[in-house]
Amino acid sequence: MRNLAFILVLALITSSCNLFKKSAMTQEEINALVAKNQSLEQQVNAQQDLQGQLSAANAQIQSLKTELAELQEACKGRFMVIVGAFKVPSNATDYSQTIKNAGYEGKIVPGPFGFDLVTYSTHESLPEALRALSDAQVKVIDTAWIYIKN
Repeated sequence: MRNLAFILVLALITSSCNLFKKSAMTQEEINALVAKNQSLEQQVNAQQDLQGQLSAANAQIQSLKTELAELQEACKGRFMVIVGAFKVPSNATDYSQTIKNAGYEGKIVPGPFGFDLVTYSTHESLPEALRALSDAQVKVIDTAWIYIKN
């Protein structure tokens, strides 16, 4: 029995000697693998840099979109075609009703120097307001003008 155990141990030792053999790779193959590994590391680093730049650009785009939306909201209804300006509020109310009955906006807005302004229409852009001004000067009163609300 001891002989059998000795033979088994001897067989295991000799078969495991393959674990201690040297690598079959040549130095050129090792150098090629090292170079490939370095190249891949550089590509990963470059991709990480690009991802950082992309994230920064996306953040800047979001900031600009927010700023644009705020500016558009601030300009919304900023250009008004005015067909009347009154110091006496009741006169502004009466004229506003006349303008509304004619099918126009007729909104009363506070103007400079304590005047109440009666609108023909309100617009988000100056070109739109200029087109409406021409209509107001023909259809309502030739002294209509554009008021730009701050």
